[in-house]
Amino acid sequence: MKMISSIVGGGLILTQQSVSYNNGVSMPHSAVPGSVWYDGHLMKVSTGSGWEIIQGDGVHLTTSTRLNDVVSWAEKKMADEAREAELQEKFPALKQAKENYDIIRKMVAE
Repeated sequence: MKMISSIVGGGLILTQQSVSYNNGVSMPHSAVPGSVWYDGHLMKVSTGSGWEIIQGDGVHLTTSTRLNDVVSWAEKKMADEAREAELQEKFPALKQAKENYDIIRKMVAE
C-alpha cells in the first residue's frame, strides 16, 4: 500500500550533522516510507520503493486519504485505551474482568 503520493522540495528544513557522523555507512536499499537519509551532502526521503533527493531546503509530502483513516483510528484507539485504563483504576472489578479476559483470550489464541 503506497501512502506517500509525491514529494516536492520547498520551504525550510534544518539539518544538523552529528560529530560522530560516519560517511562509510551505506544508504539502505529500502526503508519505511517517509524515512529520511542524510549522506553529508544530500538529504533523501524514502518512498518505500526507492529514495528521492529533497531538492531545495524543504519538503512537501502528499499522502493518500488512507493515511488519514489510519491516524484517525489510532487517535480513537489511544483515547479508548486511556479511558479504559481510567475506568479500571476506578473500578477494580473491571480491572479483574479485563485480566481474566486477557488470560482466556491468550489461551484460545494458542
